[in-house]
Amino acid sequence: GKLAAHCCIGRTEIRKKICEKLAALGYDLPNIISPSATVSHLAKMGRGNLVCANVQIHPDVAIGDCNMFNVGTHVAHDVRVGSYCNVNSHVNLVEKCQVGDGAYLGAGCTVIKGAKIGAKAVVGANALVNRDIPAGETWVGVPAMQMKRRA
Repeated sequence: GKLAAHCCIGRTEIRKKICEKLAALGYDLPNIISPSATVSHLAKMGRGNLVCANVQIHPDVAIGDCNMFNVGTHVAHDVRVGSYCNVNSHVNLVEKCQVGDGAYLGAGCTVIKGAKIGAKAVVGANALVNRDIPAGETWVGVPAMQMKRRA
């Protein structure tokens, strides 16, 4: 049979390189789903995703490859998640929001209905995202605002 592998490294760039190398070598990248997670049969999921304990993924969700959904995260209907994202514990993705490739969502953050998180954006722990976040930016707070760089 075909060999299988899974990569759970938190650093997005490293996880992406390893997953791509494993796939190029012919390894299967199965989804690993906790028995206590609930994943709708109407959700579409790529390969190599990790879905931890008590995660809920509702109908009409589309998820790319090699993402990490940590404990207690809620993914509502019609949410789109790219590939290589870190979705930390107890994140709440409200219906119809979108998360770009390589985004990092801190523990306990909420992304409201329809908001878009750009590729490689970072959302701080417990932030409330109530508008779109451009690619590569870091946003924190309630409501979330762009974090300014110190001079």
